[in-house]
Amino acid sequence: MKKRNLLVALAMAVVMLFTGCGSSVTPDNFVGKWTGTLDFTEHFESLMVAQNDKLKDYANFENLTFTIVFEFTEDTVSLSLDESSAQQFITNAEAGIVSMIDAMAKDEAAAIDVTVEDIFAGMNTTRDAYVQSVMSAMQFDVMISELAKALELSGNYYIDEEVLVVTYADDTYEKMKYNFGKETLTITISDGTNEFPILCEKTK
Repeated sequence: MKKRNLLVALAMAVVMLFTGCGSSVTPDNFVGKWTGTLDFTEHFESLMVAQNDKLKDYANFENLTFTIVFEFTEDTVSLSLDESSAQQFITNAEAGIVSMIDAMAKDEAAAIDVTVEDIFAGMNTTRDAYVQSVMSAMQFDVMISELAKALELSGNYYIDEEVLVVTYADDTYEKMKYNFGKETLTITISDGTNEFPILCEKTK
């Protein structure tokens, strides 16, 4: 029977404890500016379909993303929405809605053997006027403005195991999951029902 060397085992344990195989996370890991992408495509489609189940065969949006900026110091963090990404979101969303309207009108026209123009004429409008009315009803500018305000946040933070806890000046707080990759940081925000991972890279 081989004798166990407790001193060697203890030394190895101490080395593993302090190296942590790279798993030890401190505020130093966060410090800096991180820019991440929030992909809202799937959630946006689900919201559209929730309004009208008939849309499930037509809602096919692409690249509905926002760029979120996190800036960490050793004990504070600020969040902001990149405005250019918000404008691109509107452009992509509008393109998806136009595509959806055209596809629905085409299928409806084929089903009753009339032209697409006849479909819109039956609603006392034209295709362009109908598209414009839908865009006005969507109020994308208002939505983006409210989102930008909601994301314009700053507060103190601390690390609680695998959760980033941010406390704000109005005595509210938010818990966000985080995970470090080799050169990335994923921060997951939640609306209470859905989780939205934001894959971030450090800004040089």
